Amino acid sequence: MFEDQTRDFWKAKRRTLSDDSTNPSSGTIERPTRTDTKKSSRGRPSVESLRLPASRNATTQIRPDAQQAEVQANGRTELKNPLPRTEHRAIRLDEEVADIIAEQARKEHTTDLQVIQRAVDRYAHWHLWEEKFGFISVPSSMEQKLMSLLSEGQARDLGRHLAETFAQDFVRYVFKTPNLESVLAAFRYLARPYANFFSLQEHNPEDHTLSFFHDRGIKVSILWEEIIGYALREIAHVGVHIEHTENQINVHYTIPAHHGSYQ
Repeated sequence: MFEDQTRDFWKAKRRTLSDDSTNPSSGTIERPTRTDTKKSSRGRPSVESLRLPASRNATTQIRPDAQQAEVQANGRTELKNPLPRTEHRAIRLDEEVADIIAEQARKEHTTDLQVIQRAVDRYAHWHLWEEKFGFISVPSSMEQKLMSLLSEGQARDLGRHLAETFAQDFVRYVFKTPNLESVLAAFRYLARPYANFFSLQEHNPEDHTLSFFHDRGIKVSILWEEIIGYALREIAHVGVHIEHTENQINVHYTIPAHHGSYQ
């Protein structure tokens, strides 16, 4: 008799527990668990969704050119001048150097990586040639004072001397082949911001017209008139007509018929 009562008691207990686990109004741990899971997925991203954007962001910082090239390639069926390929390099920075770079990045409202990339680009594209050809950096006030001590005739003689001693070697060493295309490339090279000689405006290529701009006065215009004229006449072997003003040199060159196209 006692055994029958005990058996009936546990059967009833199991039925009660079974009903509680399936009853939606009962307070089991399953409902809160499901509710918290849905809330979590709705309120914050999953681990995978955090990991993937972080990975893409790191790639963008290291290889911005590659990503930009991909975007342009997807937007155009033909890419005549694809951006140069990039390579990844890891470097260790001295703590003091890292602090200086970080501070400069804050001032420029940019990233540490962009400051480093600009410095490396300047070293590869200008500092190496600066050492090769003996350039030195002087304060702009000193340059202005030195030029003020020259007459216009002396400024022209100095420009001719620099053309004969620098222009030919620079074109040959950097661009290998002394022709019109190399001379124009050299002008573009010297117009880069870190070279800081002048800015260059190229008009319609069919017009064969160039404009050089600076802010250093008439004697510097005369000096560059000699260098530019020499490069076009003696290296590119084209006809040249040059006019200058206080802060500008305007150049028109003509290609002899036997030259054909330089491109």
